[in-house]
Amino acid sequence: ALKPDISFEVKEFGPKDLESALALSINIESALEKSSDNSTNSISNVDMHNIKK
Repeated sequence: ALKPDISFEVKEFGPKDLESALALSINIESALEKSSDNSTNSISNVDMHNIKK
């Protein structure tokens, strides 16, 4: 599950399709992981592929 702040960001930027939304959420999550040592949520390309099925 996405963090609430990530879900908000995805809605804010208004991606046109699921793939764009997932790519955006992965980029946001990556940025948050780099800025926080306590991040517990991570989405990989494999997760993205499974979500799109």
